[in-house]
Amino acid sequence: IILQEDTISEVKKIMGLDYNISSLSVHDKDYDLHKNLLKQYTFFHEGYRTSYEVCGWNLFFNKKVLDKVSPFDEQFSFFYQDNDYANILLLNNLKHVLSFTTSIKHLFHQSHKLIEKDKYYDMTDGLQKTYIKKWK
Repeated sequence: IILQEDTISEVKKIMGLDYNISSLSVHDKDYDLHKNLLKQYTFFHEGYRTSYEVCGWNLFFNKKVLDKVSPFDEQFSFFYQDNDYANILLLNNLKHVLSFTTSIKHLFHQSHKLIEKDKYYDMTDGLQKTYIKKWK
């Protein structure tokens, strides 16, 4: 993850504009899913879809969110934790936005390369099954 110099101050600014914002991700201007959203919105966009508005690789949130999601569900060792997080936000009516006032560079798919071959299924499709079972 590569943050722009103004990322933290911009996050504070956006969260200060709307005190109902409890959680925020920052867009990646080179990420196709974010490029399409950027064409439609100027400052921020509320949403709860992982990889779109909820980016597990960059989450900023306030204490109210931490109180609701903590401790993180240990069923999810890494993958699907952001999906679980998004559902907890929705369940608790906690507003999440994707911010467009600054940008973060995400070096995509680096974590996938680190998974040992014999654990790949458990970490990906296996955790998807766990997630579906929890939230069905």
